[in-house]
Parts: sequence; C-alpha cells; structure tokens
Amino acid sequence: MKIRIETVGGYSSGLGHITRMRVLAKELIEKHKAEVEVVTDYKPFKQEDIVIVDVDTEYEALSRVYTIRENLPKAKIIVFRNGDINISMGTITFGGTRLDVNSIIEPTFDNVILDKCFRRGRHPYETLKDNIKFIFLNQGGSDPWGIAPRILHVLDLLRVRSTILVVVGSATHDLTVKQIKAFGNVHNDLPVVVYYDEPSIELKDLMSYSDVAITAPGQTFAELTAMSVPSIVIGHHEMHGRISRELGDKKAAIDLGVGVGMTDEELVYKLGSALGIMKSLKTRKNFVNNARKLININGIDKIIEYILEI
Repeated sequence: MKIRIETVGGYSSGLGHITRMRVLAKELIEKHKAEVEVVTDYKPFKQEDIVIVDVDTEYEALSRVYTIRENLPKAKIIVFRNGDINISMGTITFGGTRLDVNSIIEPTFDNVILDKCFRRGRHPYETLKDNIKFIFLNQGGSDPWGIAPRILHVLDLLRVRSTILVVVGSATHDLTVKQIKAFGNVHNDLPVVVYYDEPSIELKDLMSYSDVAITAPGQTFAELTAMSVPSIVIGHHEMHGRISRELGDKKAAIDLGVGVGMTDEELVYKLGSALGIMKSLKTRKNFVNNARKLININGIDKIIEYILEI
C-alpha cells in the first residue's frame, strides 16, 4: 500500500501539522508495513493508493485535492479538517468542479496523534511535586507573534524564581530567538534555560522535569497532558481561543485567552492569577486528571484504523 501525506509547516503555520503527520507516517510504516512519504513541497506523484491532506486553509486543501484528482483519479483521499476548511458530505467544489473525497477527519483531542514516547505518559500522583521548581514554556513551533519573550518579561516582573525551561521551535523567527536568549543573559534573577534545535535533548524529558507548563492549546498541550503536566494555555488566534475556552470551561487547563492584542497589564494580571492557582498541588492534579479525560492518549490507533478501512 502506497500512502502519500501532504502537509505544511513553517513560520506562519507552525509545526503541528508536520509533527503529527510524521508520527502517523512512522506508525504506518512500522506497524502496518505501508510505504509512506510525507510531502511538504511539490513532488511528482507515484501512483499512490491513498493521499492524506493536512493543511491550514480551505483554499489550500481545495487546490491540493484538485491536483490529486487530476493526477490520481483512482486514489482515495482523506482530508483533515483544519481552521476555516469547510468540507461536507464528502464533496468539495473548486473552480466550478465537483470533487469527491473519501473521508474527512476532525483533528480533535479524542483522536490526537501522539508519538509513542508520549503514549507511555507518567502518573500525576507519582511525579507532581509540592513546589513549582520548573516551568515549561513553549509557544508552538514558530511563535509567530513573539509571545514567549513577553511571558518571560511578565514572569520576571512577577518575581517568579522557578527555573524556566524554554523550548523554541525550529520555525521561530531569529529575532524572537535572540530576545529569548538575551533575556536569560540579562535578567539573572529569573533562571532561564533555552533549548533550541538540540537533538540530544528530547522534549518528553524536559516535560518530565516540569511542574507547570505555559503553552498554546495545540499539539504540545496534548503531549504535556500525556506526560501529566498541568497547563496554562494562551492562544495565538481565534481558533486557539475557542479551544482554550473549552479547556478552561472543563477545568482541563487555565485559559488566558488570545495573546495577540492582549495588553501587558492584562497579561501580568492573568498570568499572575494563574500561577497563584497552580501553587496548590491538589489543584494541579485536578487539572491533569480533567485534561487526561479529554485527551485520548491512544487516539492515533483510531486514526490508523479509519485510514486502513477506507
């Protein structure tokens, strides 16, 4: 079986799509002996049997399906619904042409795609500590709005003295990276350790040290939950905002809202309040347990079963 996965990643779209599609490909290859290629730029078609599309926007999804149908009229097409993608009834219309897709997958927390290292997550009552010694800070693979440096300034202003483990995605703008690294050199009272493109440091290991996380409500939040780390979530855009509100309503995380447009005064007040709440070990455990009820750690199994049944 030949499977082609078309996805995107970079400064504007982040790395979440690529991350989960590479995990999916690895699982299909190792467990099901499929021949899988993850395509992020244009590559010639190879008579694939199944094509999976996981991209940001409706326009991009439509144009890719159109190209696939032109080149592989008999291939089965699976589309991940993301953002403003509005595909229903197994058909889409592009340029006046009606195109059929075989399946549409909703990338929800119930079928989240996690690497096997996260699916062996730890138990909260065995690992969470009374004191918050380490705070995990990440704003996705690109942090397009430069929220992480702002959070560091707020943590310093709040006189937080926990060690901040900052994970900077490889698609992050150089200016944002320089701001983060410079912050650790200038503000000596706030211990900051930056991890940027260090293959020797595995993400799960940093999470395993962490007592609290400040993150975006996407792939990394799901990974943190699998590792039983309670999260404070801050979104980058309105779709993130909707997810953050849902997590907040279900007491699965503390929702700060959307960072873009938030004033410094608002960020100081909200983050200060959130860290105050997280001081309680019992409260942190409750957040983890509620989040683990939402996150299906083995959601990838559902996705693969769905793909293989197409």
